[in-house]
Amino acid sequence: MILFIDTADLKQLTIAVVQKDKIVDKKIISAQYRQSEKLLPGIDQLLRKNKLNLKKLTGLAVVVGPGPFTAIRIGIATANALAFSLNLPILSLDKKDIVDINQLPDLISKKNHKKISKLAVPKYGKEPNITIK
Repeated sequence: MILFIDTADLKQLTIAVVQKDKIVDKKIISAQYRQSEKLLPGIDQLLRKNKLNLKKLTGLAVVVGPGPFTAIRIGIATANALAFSLNLPILSLDKKDIVDINQLPDLISKKNHKKISKLAVPKYGKEPNITIK
């Protein structure tokens, strides 16, 4: 079972549980500038609703960008922490490859082995703009 995390959008975050060739459940959460507050409770709610726990996961899939600097970091930091603590692999996905959430099982089942690792690395798409030039 794979936990999918997408925080590469300023207005919402998407999480899903994927098993083999189907989405078990998904949750799209309105989270404009509040991804850090809503991601972990959203994961917890999604797993509890489906009577699952983190120990049943076999891997994680996370959108690594491009996207907003802070939003991307929140999703990747969460995925990396879960992968490290649970000793799970991470599949890094590009936002541009996910046109429709329903194609997620297809993207995960293809498992491009170059994108599976122990650590997800962000792709911001441009230089961070976090300070005044």
